[in-house]
Amino acid sequence: MSTNTSRYNILFIATDDMNDRCSFLGNNEVLTPNLRRLASHGIVFTHVYCQYPMCNPSRTSLLSGWRPDKTQIFSNSIRPSSILGSDVVYLPEYFKQYGYHTERYGKIMHSLYENDCKWDYAEPPESSIGGDLSKVTNLIAGNSDDSVTNGGGDWWIINNADSSTNDGEEARHLLARMQQSQKQPFFYALGFHSPHNPFNPSLYYWNLNGDPSVQKLLPVKKDGTTSNLTGNGSGPIIIPQTPVGDRNDVPAIAFPNTPVIKTDDEWKDAIHAYDAEVERMDAQLGLILDEMDKQHLWENTIIVFWSDHGQHLGEHEGLWLKNTLFEESLHVPFIICVPGKKPAVCSKLIESVDIYATLAELCGLPKPYEMEGSSFAPLLDNPEFIWKRAVFSQVKRTNRIMGRSVRTAQYRYTSWDTAGEELYDHYADPHEYTNLARNTRYASVLNQMRTILVDGWKKSLPPVYKLQRFYKDYDKDGYGNLSDSVLAYAKPKGYVTKNTDCNDGNANVHTGATEICDGVDNNCDGRIDENKVCNSIIASAELNVNSSKHLSVYPNPSKGNITVTFMSNTVGRISLHIYNVNGKTVFTSDDMLAAKGITVKKINLYKLEPGVYYLSLHNNEIEDHTSFIIAR
Repeated sequence: MSTNTSRYNILFIATDDMNDRCSFLGNNEVLTPNLRRLASHGIVFTHVYCQYPMCNPSRTSLLSGWRPDKTQIFSNSIRPSSILGSDVVYLPEYFKQYGYHTERYGKIMHSLYENDCKWDYAEPPESSIGGDLSKVTNLIAGNSDDSVTNGGGDWWIINNADSSTNDGEEARHLLARMQQSQKQPFFYALGFHSPHNPFNPSLYYWNLNGDPSVQKLLPVKKDGTTSNLTGNGSGPIIIPQTPVGDRNDVPAIAFPNTPVIKTDDEWKDAIHAYDAEVERMDAQLGLILDEMDKQHLWENTIIVFWSDHGQHLGEHEGLWLKNTLFEESLHVPFIICVPGKKPAVCSKLIESVDIYATLAELCGLPKPYEMEGSSFAPLLDNPEFIWKRAVFSQVKRTNRIMGRSVRTAQYRYTSWDTAGEELYDHYADPHEYTNLARNTRYASVLNQMRTILVDGWKKSLPPVYKLQRFYKDYDKDGYGNLSDSVLAYAKPKGYVTKNTDCNDGNANVHTGATEICDGVDNNCDGRIDENKVCNSIIASAELNVNSSKHLSVYPNPSKGNITVTFMSNTVGRISLHIYNVNGKTVFTSDDMLAAKGITVKKINLYKLEPGVYYLSLHNNEIEDHTSFIIAR
């Protein structure tokens, strides 16, 4: 393929209603090797949140770069163009204005309103998605404002080849397009319909999970009709351990519909079907990644993988679908791969509304007008930069009450106006089982979270980071050439911050000079700030600037052996704890004496499964948390 490499191509890959139940985020029940493969090329963001937990409002917000209060799209039944008109320029339209060729395959806008966003080519047409549901069976549900017409958790099995499914067909059409010549930089979007409820995976993917020693008849229709189709039992599937009475301390308005209570066997079957849909989607993604490999497109193409919102799978005593302000509905998987950026994991708070501004900046386009999201491009250079203190989500109920939720690194606070409020401590309660809003011990936290919500998103924006030019003496003749430089937000390893030329004709003048921490090889010994004293100063300065730098993990991702570095202003006892994504403790290092300053500890975690883990540091002075990935 012939491409213009002055600007990166874009592959914009969306899933429908996918929650964080996937292997690259640590849930190894769900087999997603291609998402792991994608993660190995890019940056995994572990704390990304949508602005509205419903297809049309969420996608409109993401594609416009405007929050729901600005778009005024609060349901699936309102065409965006009926309110926004010509004022909005959607993300692919903006790229088209700057010379990109844009194409859509599958669902990107909400199904009924695909034509609101203009593409150079798009399929299927809006009328096909909105009218003929004979092929896109899993779009039946979710078209009402509050998803009350479908309780959720419905499933059945199809026995079709991937190429005959909607996702498989669209992936293959995009694949064929990628194999054709393209003279312009491209913006190709692929919208998967899986894993939207109801779940109807292929038999092959159903049988990737469960117990093959137990074969049972499987339904082939929504009403439970069976034929001679048999597949694995669902015995090994793990269901959420929701405590009895979980809803008792939560305002009733938090739940959009009546609970759908299933037996444990029925519950396992529904989750089994959801997992199988994710795995089928993952296989179609693999076709695209194979083509990326064949054409070496990783060198000039940005890939973004995102979901419009999450999805409940029976948590909170029978909660399904979405449309809530709980973590399962708002937290979404997200990966971005950018040429030249090293694979990493970032636990900073990100919002779906940030994607528009980020892609524009990464491709060198002017800052889009009136963006309400923040470009997170600086985090691709340094995932530990200080970032947003909070992210914001909302949902409107049929009684016109607008629920608003704010999430910080540790807490979620949700206000239902006069109908009640919620407060959850995610360090102690990651599944939001205990509402602390009436707990007097959390009164000060509650007031702080109320203030953050009232202050709004503008007061929680990240600091402004500026691109800087850094130098590396490739040709060994000094740092004076732009060809020896790179623009970045953080100094890459081996680069310097000044284009000072050590070779000034009298090297003896500099030889033996005291080395200072300015990123320059001051004593001309061929090493840049590499002595131990200087490195300690750098580390100490970074740790004092950014509170999250009390604690760091290297390498990240790792294969199991990690080095944990932390800093303390006093001598004292330190405890380190590592948790998996389900909140289970998998490693503890208690009663460890830490010196004043920087302490380094090596930990062997080879026995842990690949995935995302959370590291917690405690002493009498500080409490800090970070996340890291184990990848094989």
